[in-house]
Amino acid sequence: MQFTTMVALLVATVGIHAAPNQMSKRLDTIPLGIYTGGGCNDPPFPTKPVFVANVPTDGSCFPIAPVSGNTDSGRIDNLPALPAVVAWSDTTCSSVNFITFTRTHECSTLGAPKFIRSARAVGTCK
Repeated sequence: MQFTTMVALLVATVGIHAAPNQMSKRLDTIPLGIYTGGGCNDPPFPTKPVFVANVPTDGSCFPIAPVSGNTDSGRIDNLPALPAVVAWSDTTCSSVNFITFTRTHECSTLGAPKFIRSARAVGTCK
């Protein structure tokens, strides 16, 4: 009788821990704010981004249409965890000119006249 009870408790425990957590939602996109010039670095608070690119988290290259102005800097805000996001100066995620975002609230700049034209999420959240 005790053996049967222990097996039932073990099965119930494994079943509870094996069930997916409905509370943890994986993000489908990461909002990359794109700024003109050093806009994301201007103290005391950065200006608003001229464009927000919603970069897919599936690792695909996300081309960004040209935005008016000198859109060479970017910043990711308001995420508790972040995989690396790489932004390139071409639309195919293959240029030698790129910047990597590994933390939120960090401004990164390609430098003029290189504009952010594509981005890709790389890795997993930590």
